[in-house]
Amino acid sequence: MNLPSQFLQRMEAMLTTDFAPFVESFHRERYSGLRANLLKTSVENFQQITPFSLEAIPWCKSGFYYDAAAESERGLRPGKHPLHEAGLYYIQEPSAMAVAEQAGTVIGRFCEGHSAEDELRPFRVLDLCAAPGGKSSQLASLLGGRGFLVSNEIVPNRAKILSQNMERMGLTNGIVVSHAPEELSGRFPGCFDLIVADAPCSGEGMFRKDEDTIGQWSPENVEMCAERQKDILKDAIAMLAPGGTLIYSTCTFAPAENEGVVLWILRNYPDMAVLPADPGEVSGGLRLFSPGRPEWAGEPLTEEETAAIERCARLWPQEVKGEGHFVAVFRKNWEEEDRERTWIGGAKPPKKGKKVKGASKGFGNQILKKAPAEWRAFSEEFFDDGEAALNRICGRGWNFLLFGEQLYAVHRDCPDLSGLTVMRAGLHLGTIKKGRFEPSHALALALTPAMIGDLHLENRCLELGIAGGGGNSAEYDLAVRYLKGEALDVSGAAGAAERLPEDGWNLATYGGYPLGWTKVSGGSAKNHYPKGLRWV
Repeated sequence: MNLPSQFLQRMEAMLTTDFAPFVESFHRERYSGLRANLLKTSVENFQQITPFSLEAIPWCKSGFYYDAAAESERGLRPGKHPLHEAGLYYIQEPSAMAVAEQAGTVIGRFCEGHSAEDELRPFRVLDLCAAPGGKSSQLASLLGGRGFLVSNEIVPNRAKILSQNMERMGLTNGIVVSHAPEELSGRFPGCFDLIVADAPCSGEGMFRKDEDTIGQWSPENVEMCAERQKDILKDAIAMLAPGGTLIYSTCTFAPAENEGVVLWILRNYPDMAVLPADPGEVSGGLRLFSPGRPEWAGEPLTEEETAAIERCARLWPQEVKGEGHFVAVFRKNWEEEDRERTWIGGAKPPKKGKKVKGASKGFGNQILKKAPAEWRAFSEEFFDDGEAALNRICGRGWNFLLFGEQLYAVHRDCPDLSGLTVMRAGLHLGTIKKGRFEPSHALALALTPAMIGDLHLENRCLELGIAGGGGNSAEYDLAVRYLKGEALDVSGAAGAAERLPEDGWNLATYGGYPLGWTKVSGGSAKNHYPKGLRWV
């Protein structure tokens, strides 16, 4: 790997005796990781049903290492497996899992003893630079259906990928939007209990993972990134509620983008305090991460500033099984009387019957007073009781939102969407067509085995295989045929499910986990897996 000479010179001056093992780490194979989706499964259940050989990642309770080469020799590709398409896990770089995991304690403190059906004020979370969705989906896992998540990505094409990943993971209590941070900060001042800002950076920590980032590196780019990060953080801090938590992270080693930015926050925002980012001791007194380095901040520091920077965490590739990362956790200090607030700046929750303007050009968007007739007909046939089913899927307190022909169920704390570029609003239920309703892929993926049991949908499922099946089983091959878009024979021929499904809409499932929809008629299951997702 041909690392930039100026980068190496700077790192040698920074690391001195640790420089040689640092450079050597770039010549080792990088580590692969995946994270169980706690919205759909528990860590224990995931370990039982997965066909992969996994090793726990110490800083993420739901994260695991896997050996990509070894799995390939066994005929398995974690990135192309039915369980992946069902949203049971997210493939994510191991060190990156350390960022959102910092939110676990904060979210847990709020959610302890509260169910998704509680009428309490939801815990409001913003992932400010969210694409492709690893940290947002991890935050959703930690929320467990409680609270409300806004996932934002400024680049429209990346926002579409973010939206697709959040759909696959089964998110119901959130929206995906595409805006510059300054556009959001004017809309949501002081609104969020938790903000994650994994800021765009010079990418030095990803050199081993993505060699294209090497050619884009320069000292000038490092300085440009540091200034851009400060601009992003100005807006993040403006949107943070009193007492709220801000998690700032980068995947770079550059002090200008790490310790330098932390010092800038401390000196410009005296109400922001740094909390410990290291998860603490593991076996034998070993600490997982290295502290921030005050001597790299570039300026003389007070004792308080020195202690604050030391509370930050650095993940070094020569010390952990992962790439380079930096994490800082801040809390906005507050007075008790400042705590209560609502969505403000035009962002109040929508009311039933209220017209919503401008969220998607060309469509008349409307919060509905009652369910459309087409949805009622579908839900009465499929669910028996559509409203009770949505209470089970989305939690209590949701509204119907109509985007042209597209019907959504939106969370009770969803802000007014007027003027926002919305990529996904809550749970996409499906499309209203003349005289009929066509359920969405998102609705299928929002269902879990437990929900299928609670809603008595066992007779509306076409089981395509067992979850732990390998890459050469008949059941696995049947699931692959579905994922390729093929129609399936369900008349009782070889390879079909033992129990014949009812005519009409059915869930195609793998190990009980929905992959998508089929429509059964006359012994044949028409495939409704989205064309853009089909395997080739």
